Amino acid sequence: MQLYNYCATGDFTWHGRSGGRGSGTTSTQTRTEIATSEPYSNIGKSEQADRNLIANASVLYKFNIPELGIYEIAFIFTGQNNMDNVGLRIEVLKGTSKLAAVQAPGLVYKNVNVWQVQI
Repeated sequence: MQLYNYCATGDFTWHGRSGGRGSGTTSTQTRTEIATSEPYSNIGKSEQADRNLIANASVLYKFNIPELGIYEIAFIFTGQNNMDNVGLRIEVLKGTSKLAAVQAPGLVYKNVNVWQVQI
Protein backbone atom coordinates (compact mmCIF):
# COMPACT_ATOMS: atom_id res chain seq x y z
CA MET A 1 0.00 0.00 0.00
CA GLN A 2 1.34 3.45 -0.88
CA LEU A 3 0.57 6.42 1.31
CA TYR A 4 0.18 9.88 -0.17
CA ASN A 5 -0.58 13.30 1.26
CA TYR A 6 0.48 12.56 4.81
CA CYS A 7 2.74 14.61 6.99
CA ALA A 8 4.56 13.12 9.94
CA THR A 9 7.65 13.75 12.00
CA GLY A 10 9.91 10.76 12.54
CA ASP A 11 10.03 7.30 11.03
CA PHE A 12 6.70 5.51 11.04
CA THR A 13 6.13 1.80 10.47
CA TRP A 14 2.68 0.81 9.20
CA HIS A 15 1.53 -2.75 9.99
CA GLY A 16 -1.45 -4.89 9.01
CA ARG A 17 -3.42 -6.84 11.59
CA SER A 18 -0.89 -9.68 11.78
CA GLY A 19 2.09 -7.36 12.28
CA GLY A 20 3.12 -5.63 15.43
CA ARG A 21 5.97 -4.43 17.53
CA GLY A 22 6.63 -1.90 20.22
CA SER A 23 4.79 -1.06 23.37
CA GLY A 24 2.89 1.74 25.01
CA THR A 25 0.84 2.35 28.08
CA THR A 26 -2.85 3.06 27.99
CA SER A 27 -4.07 6.32 29.40
CA THR A 28 -6.16 5.95 32.55
CA GLN A 29 -7.56 9.47 32.56
CA THR A 30 -10.90 10.56 31.15
CA ARG A 31 -10.80 10.50 27.35
CA THR A 32 -10.88 13.74 25.39
CA GLU A 33 -11.80 13.34 21.74
CA ILE A 34 -9.35 14.78 19.23
CA ALA A 35 -10.92 17.60 17.22
CA THR A 36 -10.81 17.27 13.45
CA SER A 37 -10.60 19.90 10.75
CA GLU A 38 -12.23 17.56 8.23
CA PRO A 39 -15.92 18.25 7.56
CA TYR A 40 -18.02 15.63 9.37
CA SER A 41 -19.89 14.90 6.14
CA ASN A 42 -16.65 13.56 4.58
CA ILE A 43 -15.77 11.17 7.45
CA GLY A 44 -16.91 7.57 6.98
CA LYS A 45 -15.48 6.02 10.17
CA SER A 46 -13.01 7.13 12.82
CA GLU A 47 -11.27 5.74 15.88
CA GLN A 48 -8.95 7.21 18.49
CA ALA A 49 -6.26 5.52 20.59
CA ASP A 50 -4.44 7.22 23.48
CA ARG A 51 -1.01 6.36 24.88
CA ASN A 52 1.64 7.68 27.21
CA LEU A 53 4.94 8.11 25.36
CA ILE A 54 8.28 7.31 26.95
CA ALA A 55 11.36 9.12 25.65
CA ASN A 56 13.43 6.98 23.22
CA ALA A 57 11.07 4.01 23.45
CA SER A 58 8.85 2.28 20.90
CA VAL A 59 5.11 2.81 21.04
CA LEU A 60 2.27 0.90 19.44
CA TYR A 61 -1.17 2.34 18.79
CA LYS A 62 -3.83 -0.31 18.02
CA PHE A 63 -7.12 0.26 16.21
CA ASN A 64 -10.08 -2.13 16.05
CA ILE A 65 -12.49 -0.85 13.38
CA PRO A 66 -11.96 -3.01 10.25
CA GLU A 67 -13.15 -0.28 7.85
CA LEU A 68 -10.15 1.86 8.80
CA GLY A 69 -7.75 -0.51 7.05
CA ILE A 70 -5.06 0.55 9.56
CA TYR A 71 -4.80 -1.71 12.58
CA GLU A 72 -1.53 -0.53 14.10
CA ILE A 73 0.81 2.43 14.00
CA ALA A 74 4.22 1.83 15.56
CA PHE A 75 7.13 4.22 15.92
CA ILE A 76 10.08 5.15 18.12
CA PHE A 77 9.30 8.24 20.18
CA THR A 78 12.50 10.28 19.98
CA GLY A 79 11.44 13.09 22.28
CA GLN A 80 13.63 14.34 25.11
CA ASN A 81 10.87 13.97 27.73
CA ASN A 82 8.00 11.59 28.39
CA MET A 83 4.54 12.74 27.25
CA ASP A 84 1.25 11.73 28.84
CA ASN A 85 -2.05 11.19 27.00
CA VAL A 86 -0.97 11.47 23.38
CA GLY A 87 -3.86 10.54 21.11
CA LEU A 88 -3.92 9.37 17.50
CA ARG A 89 -7.17 9.58 15.55
CA ILE A 90 -7.65 7.82 12.23
CA GLU A 91 -10.42 8.94 9.91
CA VAL A 92 -11.45 7.01 6.80
CA LEU A 93 -12.84 9.54 4.38
CA LYS A 94 -15.66 9.26 1.89
CA GLY A 95 -13.57 11.19 -0.66
CA THR A 96 -10.42 13.27 -0.95
CA SER A 97 -9.67 15.25 2.20
CA LYS A 98 -10.97 18.77 2.10
CA LEU A 99 -7.56 19.74 3.53
CA ALA A 100 -5.57 18.29 0.59
CA ALA A 101 -4.64 20.71 -2.18
CA VAL A 102 -4.78 17.95 -4.83
CA GLN A 103 -6.02 14.39 -5.10
CA ALA A 104 -3.38 11.65 -4.72
CA PRO A 105 -2.10 10.38 -8.08
CA GLY A 106 -3.08 6.96 -9.45
CA LEU A 107 -5.56 4.52 -7.98
CA VAL A 108 -6.52 5.43 -4.41
CA TYR A 109 -7.66 2.57 -2.16
CA LYS A 110 -8.74 4.76 0.78
CA ASN A 111 -8.36 8.36 1.80
CA VAL A 112 -7.42 8.73 5.46
CA ASN A 113 -6.47 11.43 7.92
CA VAL A 114 -4.25 10.66 10.91
CA TRP A 115 -4.35 13.30 13.64
CA GLN A 116 -2.05 13.45 16.66
CA VAL A 117 -2.43 15.63 19.72
CA GLN A 118 -1.45 15.64 23.38
CA ILE A 119 -4.76 15.58 25.25
